[in-house]
Amino acid sequence: MVLYNMTEQQIEELVQKYADSTATPEEVQELMDWYRKPTVGEVVWPSDNAAERDRVYQRMLQRLQDSLTVKRTRLYWITPLRAAAVFLLIIGIAAVFYFLSSRPVTYSVITNPSGQTREVLLPDGTMVWLNAATTLRYANTFSAHRQVQLDGEAYFDVAHDPRHPFTVETGGIGITVLGTRFNISGYTGTGRTIVTLLQGKVSIANAEKELAVLKPGTQLMWEGQTKKAVIKSIDTTTVVAWKLGRLQFQGQPLNEIVQTLERWYNVRIRFLNPDLGHCRYYLNFDSKMPLKDLLEVLADVTNMNFSFDKQTVVISGKGCQ
Repeated sequence: MVLYNMTEQQIEELVQKYADSTATPEEVQELMDWYRKPTVGEVVWPSDNAAERDRVYQRMLQRLQDSLTVKRTRLYWITPLRAAAVFLLIIGIAAVFYFLSSRPVTYSVITNPSGQTREVLLPDGTMVWLNAATTLRYANTFSAHRQVQLDGEAYFDVAHDPRHPFTVETGGIGITVLGTRFNISGYTGTGRTIVTLLQGKVSIANAEKELAVLKPGTQLMWEGQTKKAVIKSIDTTTVVAWKLGRLQFQGQPLNEIVQTLERWYNVRIRFLNPDLGHCRYYLNFDSKMPLKDLLEVLADVTNMNFSFDKQTVVISGKGCQ
């Protein structure tokens, strides 16, 4: 039976069901009968301009009809009515995407103070451990590319997601991964960024080129002033000792060690004799050890003295013997 007197509301309901694949065989037949009648009724478009919606309809119809799909022995023809249904769905989806894309991006800024570490869970499930005096900035909702900014030192356990790369921006370079575990030390003022890979693979690049692709157990040291990168194998347990509550030094000179102590204990350390800064130490401390006790250990193995002046530690002595 051909129905010529369908209301506009009935037509729209059947079009929607046909597009959603929820129409019954009887409803599909009813819609096809209506479509085949001498004059097809009007379909309401989401536009107030009749000429505009007619042009859009014709372009959509022509595009769909030009892309016929042949599968085995069946031929699928995109009818004008189905094109109308598809177009209405596309308009709705586009409206949703427009709404979402127009919403302002909000950010979280986490600043971890001296003398402690902190765990942060990012929106994608990535876990980040922040070392002392470290700041992390990230979007509250990640988009196609997960990006964070780091000032300080952090250990990342990145949630695996091949479709959405994860990038850490720090010290003028970017570290990009899909899912891995790595440590980054990039405090402002040091002029140096150190990336150590524990698991997976990371790509490191500056604004001009890719610097390296690291393998587990390797470390890249980037000197921001000279724009040079040095790669070497490393004992990763030493690098992430801070995450386990240890202050561990494996042959670093004292002038580098005091930078860690300044951040952790929130003090300023200065040398009366610059030669003291070249002394190297192999030490392993509990990070809860008082600074005075730690300095006494250093003084026992080196000919040096120290004194406190409020928040400043003054180190003096003859230097390494």
